[in-house]
Amino acid sequence: MSVISEVSTYELFKAGPLELNAPTLLQKAKAFQTQAPDGTTLILLRDEAGGAHSYVSFPASKHASASMAFKLGDAVAAKAVYVEDGLSLADVEQVSQLSVQKLPDVGQSTQAGAEFGTVVQSMVGFLAAGEWVAISLRAPTKSERKSNKLWLAHRGVATHHSFETGAVIASIYAGSSDAMRAADLVRHLTSTLPGFDVIADARRASKLDGSMPFVVTALVGAATAIGMPLLLREVPALGTEVPQLLDVPWTVLGVLVTVAAIAALIGRLLGRLPSSWRTLQRLLGQGLAPESPTLMGTPKRPAKESRTLTKDSEGNPVEKIRPEFAGEYPVHPHAAFLGPHLPLALVAPHAGSAFSGGATGDRIAPVELRRNIGPVIGSDRDGAVHLSSEDAWAGMFVTGLAGSGKSRLLEAQWGWFLSSRLQSKVRRAMIAFDTKGDGVSAAAHARWATKFDAPVEAVNIADRNALEGIAFFPEPGGFVSAHDYARDIVDTLKAVYGVDSIGPRSSPSLIAVFEAGSLLSRSGTGTVPEVFTEALSRYRGRTPFWYANLLIGNGDDQEAKEIAGLIQDAAGRHPEHAELVSAADHLGPTYGGGVTPSQRKNLFDAPRSKVEPLMTLEHWWARPNQRTWDELLEADANVIIDFGPSASGHSLDDRAREQMAALAMHTMWKAIRRTCIGWGLEDRRVAVFEGEVKHLAAHSGDVLSWFRNDGRSFGVEPFFATQFPEQLEDTVRKTMLGYGTRIVLRQEDASVIRDLVASLVIDGSSWEPEDVANLPKYTAIVKTTLDKEAMRAFTLKIPDFEAMSLAEFRSLHQTDMGLAA
Repeated sequence: MSVISEVSTYELFKAGPLELNAPTLLQKAKAFQTQAPDGTTLILLRDEAGGAHSYVSFPASKHASASMAFKLGDAVAAKAVYVEDGLSLADVEQVSQLSVQKLPDVGQSTQAGAEFGTVVQSMVGFLAAGEWVAISLRAPTKSERKSNKLWLAHRGVATHHSFETGAVIASIYAGSSDAMRAADLVRHLTSTLPGFDVIADARRASKLDGSMPFVVTALVGAATAIGMPLLLREVPALGTEVPQLLDVPWTVLGVLVTVAAIAALIGRLLGRLPSSWRTLQRLLGQGLAPESPTLMGTPKRPAKESRTLTKDSEGNPVEKIRPEFAGEYPVHPHAAFLGPHLPLALVAPHAGSAFSGGATGDRIAPVELRRNIGPVIGSDRDGAVHLSSEDAWAGMFVTGLAGSGKSRLLEAQWGWFLSSRLQSKVRRAMIAFDTKGDGVSAAAHARWATKFDAPVEAVNIADRNALEGIAFFPEPGGFVSAHDYARDIVDTLKAVYGVDSIGPRSSPSLIAVFEAGSLLSRSGTGTVPEVFTEALSRYRGRTPFWYANLLIGNGDDQEAKEIAGLIQDAAGRHPEHAELVSAADHLGPTYGGGVTPSQRKNLFDAPRSKVEPLMTLEHWWARPNQRTWDELLEADANVIIDFGPSASGHSLDDRAREQMAALAMHTMWKAIRRTCIGWGLEDRRVAVFEGEVKHLAAHSGDVLSWFRNDGRSFGVEPFFATQFPEQLEDTVRKTMLGYGTRIVLRQEDASVIRDLVASLVIDGSSWEPEDVANLPKYTAIVKTTLDKEAMRAFTLKIPDFEAMSLAEFRSLHQTDMGLAA
């Protein structure tokens, strides 16, 4: 083999368990060997720090070798990662190679039944730091196949691994700082490979290899220069006939041959002229080892013992016996004829902690997901992978460490639905929550809307200067009384804080203060008579939450009594107004005669500290331009709710942010159940996005479960992500892991990884904890649904969607194959 102009090297990282089914393993090995070019080299080495590494080098370009590397990885349960800087094996002092006698002994391998993974485990344990072993592969010739079958047949072997399609001629090399160690490495590998049944040895590769012909030629030249003139003088018959001038040409000729042979030998030793050593060193420097040459001529074939009768010179009968001949070794003495799977055992990276790290094996997405059926979520080596927009009702759950790519993936789904809204027959309201508190995700959602020129309702909860907001609780009117309004608020607060926080004793009193607050806020509007007196007009124009906050004791008790007295007095003046009368009656147990401030305080102690953050957000409740959830849903609005800091510098503390997020989620949920009945059958949808669901899970677990279990008929399409699945309550986490699309990015928590793997293997596919732990950045394991059927899990890379131009994003989604990984 000459020096190669293009070499591609891949390192192999463990990616799941080894294939235990022998026929399947053999088929995968055949798929690799039948495609791999001659000179492909499998390498196992220990670096100077003692770490083990498996490599494969191809005498081919990166483009041409990519599919071959993938097939090798598939065979040995590994992920093949391209080595940009290549690999050199030439920095060892000694190299040994396999050597088989011309008439070798044949025995049985001591580990013929060894498990595939034990080979690399044994070799890794035997290798020292800085040492390596390599197997160079080439396809056998027809002559070699025939000779091999005859050679084995003579030994009674009818079936053999070398008879398989994809069998190879393997040359074994080892490198070390010590010649004896290098030879021992070769011997150890041949004794470890299962099925290696030729008793072989090792020889040291040297600069002197191939030098003998040059030495012999020099000696012949010297003998000619010296001997021929003497010979001519000593033979009288010739000496009388041949002139003495003929002595000169013989001498010159001999000297020239000798000098030429010596010069060639020196040139080879210095590396100036081609030699097997120079070729070996140059190939090792490229991460390759020389492939085995073919034999010069045909090896002598086996022959059985034969007996023939003949006669001697005197005519007497004689029996001639030709002894049995086992046949010469059928391939080059520096090679072995091996089945397609046997050499691969050297590079299976399954020797535990000796290897530097694992990787997640590439699992190609089902071909059905190549069609343009919805948003692109990423790509594998075969191109772009789509999710089914028709199956979005089944939900999406994305989980991964910070910076793994989950947020940009979720935001890209939002972008796709915005981009397709005009072409889709489905009407869709979209609600994006950003509860992280930094506003980053909200800004990204807004940029997507700008990119596609899509209308969006963006509200920031903390902004004290904003005019637009969302009316979480619709104002009373029609069949909804002030009491109904108050009960709706308290029921929602119970759901947010838990029934233990607002118990049976506190609940009626809370309803009473919100009922009164509703009437006070509508005083003099036409639906409620004027309640305020001139003396107390300073309290006019506040929100129900402001009044309720005062009435539950978060203020001056005397002022609270005066406000309660306004309701009671107005009810006396307007006995015909049922809402005023109801509110006055319900305030009685709290603000009636004989109730002391201390008694009132005790009554509200339990809920006061819980609801205080909500009560004090008057800037939110008082925004003049508010639309209800029902109105936004009916209008198919695109809504971004930002719980982070405002542009003017206002922000919410952690308690207020979490409580407002839960309140927003619960009130939206209630509006969906009121407004979106039957939408699942009417081509209408409500897509809900949240990039960190843990901020909702503590107070909204029932809502998240409802989205999964009952939301479909209401057209709900949940898209949730979290960095902290271990912080989710157990039932919520199980709900999330039951969503139709689960996208798993790198995780480190052992319990989380265990749950994620359990959700992946439910279809019988093979996934290991290290598959999740070793996911590279922006690489995901995906399990999704198509036409209500679960698809097998696969891996892909997530591109930087937001960095794409509008044209690039649309182009990606307008083709079936799209972007290649």
